Parts: sequence; C-alpha cells; structure tokens
Amino acid sequence: MPGRSMPVREAREIAQRIAQEMQVELVDVELVKEPAGHFLRFYVDRPDGIALNDLALLC
Repeated sequence: MPGRSMPVREAREIAQRIAQEMQVELVDVELVKEPAGHFLRFYVDRPDGIALNDLALLC
C-alpha cells in the first residue's frame, strides 16, 4: 500500500526485537485492508510450533 510502508517497517523492527526476546522467528508483517478496516498482521513461528499461550505472551 503506497504511503504505508514506513509504519509497517517500524512495526517490523519493533516486532523483530520482541520476537528475538521471545525466541520465535518473525516470518512476516503485513498491512491488509479488509471490509472491517485495516489490519496489521504478524506471522511468527518456532521449530516446535506456536501455541495460543505463546501468542498471548507476545502481546
């Protein structure tokens, strides 16, 4: 999305630091527009998988 790459880049940098602290891999960050609005999505993974509790700790 034009004009939105800077906030996504900044969000990626912050998320990368958090992911390293939590020992997970930040796979991707994307900003998408859906009927309900814009959503910033973070995709994370680790070798043994991600559980819902792991995601709660990332928030």
